[in-house]
Amino acid sequence: MKIAIAGSGALGSRFGYMLHQAGNDVILIDKWKEHINNVRTKGLIVEDGEDKHVVQIPIYYPNEVRDQVDIVFMFTKSMGLGEMLEDIQPILGPHTSVISLLNGIGHEDVLKNYLPLENIFMGVTILTSGLAGPGHVAFWSRIN
Repeated sequence: MKIAIAGSGALGSRFGYMLHQAGNDVILIDKWKEHINNVRTKGLIVEDGEDKHVVQIPIYYPNEVRDQVDIVFMFTKSMGLGEMLEDIQPILGPHTSVISLLNGIGHEDVLKNYLPLENIFMGVTILTSGLAGPGHVAFWSRIN
């Protein structure tokens, strides 16, 4: 399954890492130059409780992605949702599902301007995460 993480800051990087570790084909999408450069040159540094890993996950600026994906997880900030959806239009095929895990309400109104309603899934998460710096995600809670 081809999965894109649109907005790969703290929580997006964590989900991308977890989905990658589960064997999925994952790409990260973000606009933060230092984050992108660090992930590209050093890999994504992941502190998972007591463990530290470096994983190689492709990361792109939104205007660089072209290949359609099966699922897009949205982790942008609310005010950046529409702009990100505009930028990633090439990867949104007729059967691409979008899972929105953004804080706030009303995101479905923005999403339905870019996708059929049946392709939109709204959700919440209890997972947390933080950035220790560009390209470096840290979290303590685990899913067993």
